[in-house]
Amino acid sequence: MSVLALALSLALLPGCQETSTETARDVAGARRDAAEANAGARKEASKEMAEANRDMSEAQADYDQTEGEAGEELDAAGTEARVAAAQARYDVAHTAALGRHEVARQACHGQVVGQARDDCMLKADNELAVEESRAALERDEALQAASGRR
Repeated sequence: MSVLALALSLALLPGCQETSTETARDVAGARRDAAEANAGARKEASKEMAEANRDMSEAQADYDQTEGEAGEELDAAGTEARVAAAQARYDVAHTAALGRHEVARQACHGQVVGQARDDCMLKADNELAVEESRAALERDEALQAASGRR
C-alpha cells in the first residue's frame, strides 16, 4: 500500500480520536461560551432583582404614606421580590451547570474512542443532573419560604 493511500485511509476512518489541540480548542470554546452564557444570566438576574427591589421600595414609600392598603401591597411586593430572587438564583445556577456540562463533554472528546469516552460523557451527564436537581431544590425551597409555606 502506498504512503498516500495509507494516509488517506487513516484520515477517512470514522470515530478517530481528536487531537489534543482539537480537544483543547473545543474545551476552550465551550468554556468561553459557558462564561458568556453565565454572564448573560447574571446580568438578567441583576436586572430582575433590581426591578423587584425598585418595586419593594415603591411599596415601602406607599406604605409609609398610607399604612393600611399599602401594607398588603408591601407584603405582596416583598413576596414577589423573594420569588424573583429565587428564580434569578436558579437561572444563574442552571446556566453555570450547563456551561460546566458542555466543558466536560468537550473534554470527553479528547478521551480514547470507545468505553472511556462513553464513561466520560455519562459522568458529565450525571453531574449535570445532580446540579440541576440541587438548583431546582434550592429554588423550590426559596419559593415555598417566599409564599409563607413550609
